[in-house]
Amino acid sequence: MWIEMNSLNLELYANTKTKKATTTEKAVPAQNAQPEVELKDAPSTELSLQLQKFQQKIKEVPLVNEQKVNALKQQISDRTYGILNANADIVNDSSMRLAEKMLSFENDLFGKK
Repeated sequence: MWIEMNSLNLELYANTKTKKATTTEKAVPAQNAQPEVELKDAPSTELSLQLQKFQQKIKEVPLVNEQKVNALKQQISDRTYGILNANADIVNDSSMRLAEKMLSFENDLFGKK
């Protein structure tokens, strides 16, 4: 059985070459074609500009409220800072009672007086 390999390869090579030429010929007119649709700014462009403006505004906002920090520091140094409620004295009294009960419980638990 005799198979002629050279003629088969030449046919395959010729077919491949014509296919490549056909695809490149089709691609060339597409590159030269004029756009049919009028180009406009997309909504994403407007959103991008808004995002940039917001980012700039955020950069301008201070990270720390210095006035509030200074007020808290003053309250802590004056020993007036505490949990605030409608009646701050009640809250401070109840927190003191809670602390006393916790100490009493620990003393009873470990036998200390």
